[in-house]
Amino acid sequence: MQLLLRLCGEQGALIRATLRRDQALKLALLVSDVKDKLTAHIVGCPMKARMDLVEDFVTEQRTKQKDDNRWMRKLFSLICAAAGICSYLLLVHSVARSVAAGSLCVTVA
Repeated sequence: MQLLLRLCGEQGALIRATLRRDQALKLALLVSDVKDKLTAHIVGCPMKARMDLVEDFVTEQRTKQKDDNRWMRKLFSLICAAAGICSYLLLVHSVARSVAAGSLCVTVA
């Protein structure tokens, strides 16, 4: 077939272009047909309802996790401040207790 098309010259180029166009049209029709069948299958599939439930659950869990992380970031600074205050009060209390017991001598000049 290719040899015959080469022998035809200009006419062969026209025939090749026509064949390519016909193949492209057939392929486009085949792709659209497969796409339509796939869409119909997805819509009518009994597993679609189950997958929709799974997708909704996953989306809900991700949203909940993001909200929890946001609150923990906000509370983290408050927790650090409270820990610092407790450490300071513990230090002040232990120094005051040592001074009251007399084990820590403080001389004022």
